[in-house]
Amino acid sequence: MPTLRAAALSHSGKQQAQSDAQRDARSVGQLSDNAPGITGIARNHADDRLAQGFSFDDVVAEFRALRASVIRHWLTVPSVDAIARLSELVRFDEAVDQALAESIARYSAGFARVRELFAGILAHDLKTPPGAIATSAQYLLRVENSPAPALRVAANIQRNSARMQRIVKI
Repeated sequence: MPTLRAAALSHSGKQQAQSDAQRDARSVGQLSDNAPGITGIARNHADDRLAQGFSFDDVVAEFRALRASVIRHWLTVPSVDAIARLSELVRFDEAVDQALAESIARYSAGFARVRELFAGILAHDLKTPPGAIATSAQYLLRVENSPAPALRVAANIQRNSARMQRIVKI
């Protein structure tokens, strides 16, 4: 699978004529065909990083490192045409920005799915204990000749278990 670096370099090297309107739209990520190859790679990259436990900050830091690495590389390559080189750098920046935006969107969506799954599992696993606690508290409240402090504690347990059950149902 191609890397983000290779895809961004490949995209930036494509010298296609663009109108001013296309260039403006592309610079803000509004051109629908804005490097579909980079989009796919960026999404896969985000999926991989999420699966590997990378933080959001780690993912963004990789893009900063990518940008710096490629620019440093370009500075070592001799070039006669400064305008073409600057144009290539702008296209590369646009490609990296698009990849970053796609990666962030995919990472965020994946993280939201993981969070929802975790919340669902947690809610499911928390449903049984409050019921058992409430049943035990009801039993303690019905025991004959229980001392008053024990009854107060059992009533407190019953109220709190009912509150836990309401929270878990949400």
